[in-house]
Amino acid sequence: MPFTFIGSPYDGFPLDHNDLNLYAMIHRVGIYTFVLMPAIEDWGTVKRGGERSGAPLLPYQRVQTASGFEFHFDEDGSALETAVIQDREGAQPAVPIIEPVGQYYFCIKGENPTLEHPDTFTVVDEKDRSWLCCEVDDWNSRVSTSGARHFVNEFCESREQLTTKLSDVLD
Repeated sequence: MPFTFIGSPYDGFPLDHNDLNLYAMIHRVGIYTFVLMPAIEDWGTVKRGGERSGAPLLPYQRVQTASGFEFHFDEDGSALETAVIQDREGAQPAVPIIEPVGQYYFCIKGENPTLEHPDTFTVVDEKDRSWLCCEVDDWNSRVSTSGARHFVNEFCESREQLTTKLSDVLD
């Protein structure tokens, strides 16, 4: 699922966590996280394994929202500079806790899979594959299974969103 980038030059540019991990610099400053992006004109070259030009890296600050993360362009670098000063002086605020909106699901597929859970349901993904699923308490929850070839834990805002997320799971 792509992240939302807000502000030029990556505004609306679809990037996922793999793109960020492979081609950007993740810079943590205390409680804050910034992503330093290559100049937009260097993006294709960097993705093909080439060197970026001498253009400065572009800072985007990661912002947590109720539906995930957004990255906001820090055009003048002031948010990054403030974070560095606060970190050095021990003056950063406490981390706000934002409760996610949604449900964790544990899903399996395989030859005649079974889940040892009282409330199971079937989801057919966009690739017409059947998954046996149940609601679970958190990301680390596991349920006893048999006949499972693949299992995943997903967090979704609704069961309907689960269909799309399961479609992205490789065979």
